[in-house]
Amino acid sequence: MINQWYVIQNKYQKESSLYQLLRDKGFEVFYPRLRVNPVNPRAQKEKPYFPGYMFVRTDLSSVQINTFQRMPHAIGLVNFGGVPATVPDHVIDTIRKSLDDLGMDIQPRQKFLPGESVKVLKGPFSGYEGIFDKSLAGETRVQILLSLLDNKKIMLELAFTDVEKSVGV
Repeated sequence: MINQWYVIQNKYQKESSLYQLLRDKGFEVFYPRLRVNPVNPRAQKEKPYFPGYMFVRTDLSSVQINTFQRMPHAIGLVNFGGVPATVPDHVIDTIRKSLDDLGMDIQPRQKFLPGESVKVLKGPFSGYEGIFDKSLAGETRVQILLSLLDNKKIMLELAFTDVEKSVGV
């Protein structure tokens, strides 16, 4: 299984919808966005870094290419001569670093799946391990199920950056 990054083109102003759909289907997606301060307070506070495009990491030998053409809000994978174009990992890393350096990247680094083991990095529960439940507040916060003494479990809400994938609970 060889996972590679591909560029997927979306329909006009449908980035957020396609991003959520791809994540719901279990794909690893890189959708870089920038924070903006619009004049109108009701306007979007995020803008896509690459309007009309985002990156999806998958193994095309296990997923049919037309999956991305038939998906709502998607036009399909960017290709040259009918061959989907791949994006090297270092290019994705460079984009992430550039956005980090600007202090504007709002793209999560890791993708957590429901039921996945996570470790708390900061705060009073630092070092504890739990089970990822779901993302909250536009993916800036997460909800986890934390195991305490006597098999007592509590639901905990944390900043996305305060947890990481764990090797096991």
